[in-house]
Amino acid sequence: MNPYSQLQEDVAARLRASSYLANVPVITEQIGDIDAAVEQALAVGGALGNADSKAGLSITVITPSGTRLPEQRGSILLLDVTVRVTIYENGVVNRGESGIGKPPLEVLFAVQAALHGWRMSPGAVAVQCLAFDSTTEPEGTSYFADFSCHRAINLT
Repeated sequence: MNPYSQLQEDVAARLRASSYLANVPVITEQIGDIDAAVEQALAVGGALGNADSKAGLSITVITPSGTRLPEQRGSILLLDVTVRVTIYENGVVNRGESGIGKPPLEVLFAVQAALHGWRMSPGAVAVQCLAFDSTTEPEGTSYFADFSCHRAINLT
């Protein structure tokens, strides 16, 4: 697996390990048709693949972006990588009988608590929350947080 996909999967695994987020579907953008996966998570029936699955909320780990750090070491590319985590809510479903029932701002806080300060490996620079915000669209309001981490990518 390439290091960018691995970073996405590591972030998703960290979020899935949070007890507060355990019943919220965590989707990575690389799974293919992300729109369909998010729609399934928000619809009645959910996306966790079991009979007890609730719906109305989902977390998506977006494909990372990065900028080159000034110091470099031969074939090792040093990057400051940003990972965006987005929380989508279908308010009617989430707050209804078949819904997960968690407020999206509480989910956003749980995402921040799970990721901010996390050291992905011994000696690594801790993950930092850079910003968070919300956007309102006809489909509803979504919340996001951007996290920064340094990565050394071996290009050989």
